[in-house]
Amino acid sequence: TDLVRDPDGGWYVLEDNLRVPSGIGYAVQNRRLTQAVLPELPVPADLLPADETPAMLYRALVAAAPAAADDPAVVVLSSGPGDPAWFEHRLLADEMGVPLTETSDLLVEEGRVRLVREGCRREVDVIYLRMDEEALLHAPGADGVPLGWPLLAAVHAGRLTLANALGNGVGDDKALYAYVPRLIEYYLGEKPLLGDVPTYLCGLPEQRAEVLGRLDELVLKPVDGYGGDRVVIGPRAEAEELDAVRDQILAAPHRWIAQEMIALTTHPVFDGTALAPRHVDLRAFVFLGDTAEVAPVALTRVAPAGSMIVNSSRGGGSKDTWLLGGADEPSA
Repeated sequence: TDLVRDPDGGWYVLEDNLRVPSGIGYAVQNRRLTQAVLPELPVPADLLPADETPAMLYRALVAAAPAAADDPAVVVLSSGPGDPAWFEHRLLADEMGVPLTETSDLLVEEGRVRLVREGCRREVDVIYLRMDEEALLHAPGADGVPLGWPLLAAVHAGRLTLANALGNGVGDDKALYAYVPRLIEYYLGEKPLLGDVPTYLCGLPEQRAEVLGRLDELVLKPVDGYGGDRVVIGPRAEAEELDAVRDQILAAPHRWIAQEMIALTTHPVFDGTALAPRHVDLRAFVFLGDTAEVAPVALTRVAPAGSMIVNSSRGGGSKDTWLLGGADEPSA
């Protein structure tokens, strides 16, 4: 979950990430780099330990295994070294002590998924899915046959768990975000503890009219975008960019939302010569196994100079983030 803080100190949920959420490994590695590069830096006594995070992830994956699996075998499935998060895939697999695999390592035979390497066949119970589901459906398995549909048959037969589950991108859909407070109230009978950024659905005529009249005041986002893809910051956009997004909204209004612009807080960043303020947000990680557990690490994502978009694909970076325990609620 991506969180932002406004200049008055209020916290808001900016958006949710369920499909292939990244950043856990980078948060763990940032802590290790801090300790290696700045060993003299005073550390609070109640600093939560980052190294416990991969074990928490592993417990959640094991808890998701099919009921018939006595000693669940877990693998991390990646699209390979070309994936921007390959470093994280390797780190998490190593830390959890499980194989890092690609689709060509997996074979479905007799309705079961097996890891095929160096002449051995090991049954797999849980796949930690770190690749796009469309790519998964069409990628070849160990026998050269597209893996997707035989693999899904194993899931439907209750012999395999995919985590995260295929189709859970509906939770990432930025149009659905507008309904999350009502979903919480309806399904849980609770009020949200954190605020949400006011969001307008361009697929609704009255809301679309407001958005089109305020393009230069709002943040425009495609509902299926991630990684900062095609996001337009209205107050910082050129007239030509606003005209282009207007045309896209009019052509396919249901594919766009708009949000009120939150003036993100800044943190100091050393740019090589001096400290400079950069916009930041905070990514928190929650594992849902037998219970819901919040990871003891978080990722502060940092926008490049002159930008408010923190995604690494748009030039953003990250900072070590200290979560402090010992009180009724952790603080950052």
